[in-house]
Amino acid sequence: MSRLGKIFMTALTQFLIRPARLDDAEAIYTVYRKAFATLAGKIDPPSSAGQATLDAIRDSLGKVDVAVCDDAGKIVGCVFFRQEGDACYLYRLSVDPDCYNRGIAKRLIAHVERAAKGQGVGKVALNVRLSLDKNRKLFVSRGFREVSLHAHKGYDHPTYARMEKPVAL
Repeated sequence: MSRLGKIFMTALTQFLIRPARLDDAEAIYTVYRKAFATLAGKIDPPSSAGQATLDAIRDSLGKVDVAVCDDAGKIVGCVFFRQEGDACYLYRLSVDPDCYNRGIAKRLIAHVERAAKGQGVGKVALNVRLSLDKNRKLFVSRGFREVSLHAHKGYDHPTYARMEKPVAL
């Protein structure tokens, strides 16, 4: 392996994906808000993420699964997930914009896939806005496929896609 490859591998291994703790709520809220702020004006209808409160994040930590990406003690990414029927539903995947393109989203997605497998759930599902091409491409690169198109309430055309990925049990 080249020296550059070793440096790259070392840089990637500093991340720890772990279950969120209640004392992570404020850091999760900060990452979540920063990540979704980058979407302002890019999606219609606007994301409900902008209406999230710190109290809502704290409340979620007791009701759904949340994983964080910890970079030497700093939370730089998070993902929420829960079982819905025969799927593990992944949502609110968020990465600090200062940390884009470092493999954080991919690691968080892989964590959800492992959790689904561990819970005996045969697939991971998510919804993604049609206008967010980079997000759609990320999920396709991770093995997800669009299975249906849907419209938000009040819209007469599709605004988001349902994507799913089977996980081997």
